Amino acid sequence: MTKSTPRIRLDKAPKKAPAHISTDHPLATIRKKPLAAFLGVSAWTIDRWRKSGINQVPLPIQISDHVLVWRIHDIELWLMQRQLGGTTGTTRERARIEA
Repeated sequence: MTKSTPRIRLDKAPKKAPAHISTDHPLATIRKKPLAAFLGVSAWTIDRWRKSGINQVPLPIQISDHVLVWRIHDIELWLMQRQLGGTTGTTRERARIEA
């Protein structure tokens, strides 16, 4: 039996989010507070992980000065790698390539 891919649920998504947005879309994103709630940590923990490199959390996309989002696909890959006991450098490598 194979493990299924963990899916991020956006139960706490902003009410103004359009209903037609699908989390299955490859460019679907999630903001920090819903991501923190999904992972069972605080938003501050997400910031600490991101700034210190702890847990190799995927790099966010900066939408504006105060808005960061993460690709749901990147988060799912990161979680799968952590379940398997490894780490993924895909988002870090992507950042190096894009820079």
